Amino acid sequence: MSWEIKGKRYSQNYLEISRGKNLIRVNQGEKTGNTHLFAGWINLQANAYVTYSLVNKVPLETYLRGVLPYEIGTSAPKASLEAQAVIARTYALRNLRRFAIDDYQLCADTHCQVYDGLNGVAKTTDQAIAATRGMVLTYNQELVDALYSSTTGVVTASFSDVWNSEDRPYLRPVIDAAVNIWNFSEKSLADEKNFRQFINLEKGFNESTWDVFRWHKQTSLEDITKDLQKFLRLKKSPYAKLKTV
Repeated sequence: MSWEIKGKRYSQNYLEISRGKNLIRVNQGEKTGNTHLFAGWINLQANAYVTYSLVNKVPLETYLRGVLPYEIGTSAPKASLEAQAVIARTYALRNLRRFAIDDYQLCADTHCQVYDGLNGVAKTTDQAIAATRGMVLTYNQELVDALYSSTTGVVTASFSDVWNSEDRPYLRPVIDAAVNIWNFSEKSLADEKNFRQFINLEKGFNESTWDVFRWHKQTSLEDITKDLQKFLRLKKSPYAKLKTV
């Protein structure tokens, strides 16, 4: 593969792009208008997938300016924005070696944190970043595993319910509501009767008015079986040979 820059063709596997003002515009595709503005400088480099990665190198606080508007929005309450800034900063620092094999640190989508350069920067998010500059969240003198999600289904999960690793004491099930309207110690959701009662509650949760708060989908047992078989085959699971659900 080769690159053509201002009429000159190059065949190196590494290309660094920079500008005097440290602002670079990148067009996505051939359509004009779909432009992304980045601070710092950009590297175009080979990766382990035998393709190329576009890597934006910026200071941590500048990186956060491209994260907050997309992860929480610009109109959230001040305290929420500042909490998000601390969480996003903590997540970034804890995961710096995630893509060491490809010589970069974080991806730019929901697999890590959504990042889109300076396109969506706003006064509210910039103020939250500045107000919490350098602040991180720790547990036992170590950076926490600062995981977060856009929706909870009104109750969060234990770490081990989602990932194959030891539980994190600070990542445990809590009700996503302003007040605790359900007591886990008295009414376990592992009990069918309790669960049905819980899932029928519709008021008092932070997500009560959201489209994803409660939803229903119906499908045939045959399709569920086929989809589960396919999933287990991809996972190379010994249970992939199941016949019925």
